[in-house]
Amino acid sequence: MGNPMATNLRRSLSATQSLHVHDVSRSNLVAFLQLNPTAIEQPSIADICAACDLIFVIVPGPRESYAVFGELLDHVRPGTILVDCSTVGPTVVRDNDAKRKEMLEKEPERLDGVALADAPVSGGPWGARDGSLTIMVGADSEQVYNVIEPYLNAMSNVVYNCGGIGNGQAAKICNNYCSFNNMCALAESIVLGERLGLDPATLSRIVNASSGSSYGSNMRNPVPGAVEKSPANDGYKPGFSIAMSHKDLGLAVEAGQHVDSPVRLGEKTYEYFSKAMEGEDWKGKDYSYIYELIKKQLVL
Repeated sequence: MGNPMATNLRRSLSATQSLHVHDVSRSNLVAFLQLNPTAIEQPSIADICAACDLIFVIVPGPRESYAVFGELLDHVRPGTILVDCSTVGPTVVRDNDAKRKEMLEKEPERLDGVALADAPVSGGPWGARDGSLTIMVGADSEQVYNVIEPYLNAMSNVVYNCGGIGNGQAAKICNNYCSFNNMCALAESIVLGERLGLDPATLSRIVNASSGSSYGSNMRNPVPGAVEKSPANDGYKPGFSIAMSHKDLGLAVEAGQHVDSPVRLGEKTYEYFSKAMEGEDWKGKDYSYIYELIKKQLVL
């Protein structure tokens, strides 16, 4: 995700601006620099902080976010804005911002004007490449939002201001909660149809032409050959993996339980993904592969 997002960002920069990059994965970084030779590699987070006054971060999960933002806050210069584009849940970014405020009291000069925002993204690798991601922004001031918005617009044509810090994360996990529950409902309905004698591809097309239609049924339909573009047509090569789906759904269920909001559907779907990860079939597969696991009764 970060590679195509950063590529689109670089294309939008003026002649007086530069893009500096750092990645713990050397292979990912080399691949990016080959496509973007004007980008400047920095060997560490401290070097990124020394070179930049606007820093975007995208990492796999909460543990990595805590670690990276801890190091960023240790080295950041005055006036820098830090933006977390990862999906880590509202608690993590609010914890990171609370740490910023705590450090500000001890180091007011160095951390003067430093601000955090969250801007998780939805749309997968395809959306990252063609600039059609949905970006959900949480920022505690319009001033911070106004600074980062043009750069977000370079990465996507769909950007929403969700309010205070952590609200972008809240919007993202609510969206993903809906998406993953929908996929499991779709998978169950297709398996049911098959056992009632229906052709799964035909049933998928009926769903897409009827009230059951959704992003999952249209864009990630789990039946191979049912729609033109779907991971199922390519051996379920992941656009969004089962492991990442399990992580994101867990964040949503945990958040719901924390604020006493009903998440019963999500708890059952989370059981599906948890059970899926006990075996071997799921590895290297898109989350729509849950259909095959349900069909084989491996996650019941």
